Amino acid sequence: MNIENWPGIIGEAGKTSLGAFALMVLVIATVALVYFKDAQVWVRLFVFLLLFTGASMFGFAITQVANSSQVTNSNPSPSSSHQAPSTRLFGSCQEIKDDNSSTKDGPKQLKRGDNSTYEAYCDMTTDGGGWTLVAKVQKDTSYWQYNSPSWTAQNANFNDTDFDLMSGEARYPSFERVSFTQIRVLDPINNNKMIALLSADNLLSVFSNSKKRELRVILDPQLFTYVSSRRDDIWNVCKKLVGEPNPRIRINDEENYPLDDGAKSDNGQVARAQARLGTVRHGSNGYAWATTNDCAIGLGVSTYGFGGSKGAGTTAQSGFSTLWVR
Repeated sequence: MNIENWPGIIGEAGKTSLGAFALMVLVIATVALVYFKDAQVWVRLFVFLLLFTGASMFGFAITQVANSSQVTNSNPSPSSSHQAPSTRLFGSCQEIKDDNSSTKDGPKQLKRGDNSTYEAYCDMTTDGGGWTLVAKVQKDTSYWQYNSPSWTAQNANFNDTDFDLMSGEARYPSFERVSFTQIRVLDPINNNKMIALLSADNLLSVFSNSKKRELRVILDPQLFTYVSSRRDDIWNVCKKLVGEPNPRIRINDEENYPLDDGAKSDNGQVARAQARLGTVRHGSNGYAWATTNDCAIGLGVSTYGFGGSKGAGTTAQSGFSTLWVR
């Protein structure tokens, strides 16, 4: 029988009684000496020492094996007692949430294609969580006008360590790295939002492609106001646009007016309205250039008309928006 199996055979009671076991062996050895009472003294002493030494070594060996087993059982391997923290790298906040649904809001490390990492802000709680912040946009800006390179250029990130969700402007590495099926625009100051359904490898690929796309959206009608080429909005085009419960929302929306005669503005540009993420509208009396009215709502908007040209990074009611993908 293998001695390594003895602790299990003896049991916990045996482990705590090894001293008594050794003492019992010594008693037996002493009794055995009685049979050598007629032997010479040195013979009896030799037998006693021999039995004593053997019993002591036997008891010591059993004690060591038992103690070793007890230490091993009291310190189980990490895999048997708890799951070690994941060392996986994730490509989006949604992947992190899928891996651990209790993950909190805040900056997280996301992987690039070469398995290096960058920092991104994750919203893990609102609207189901799993949202990756890709940009912050203000109304009065030179970074997010319709023709600004922030929408279409690679490596055009700026302020990408600023994760203040209530102010400022930024474009983060996630803008050109995180794949998604939904886009969300928030006005965190007024607590309004728009969520649009769209699948893409990243936002840069969406905006750098001039293709116009119409989105299926959930829109809070109070999210956006408008930018207009005229001050008076004489045809109420913009007011009607904002008042619609679910106005048409497009990527890279752009329309020229009038389409038939190619009317020009004062600076020679075609009268038009544009929106990177939003919608545009025109109105007039059908022939008079002086009464043309262009307007746009959303992000990255501009208008060119009789009243001049105007633009904005966002037409959110508060003048500030955050842009997210999931």
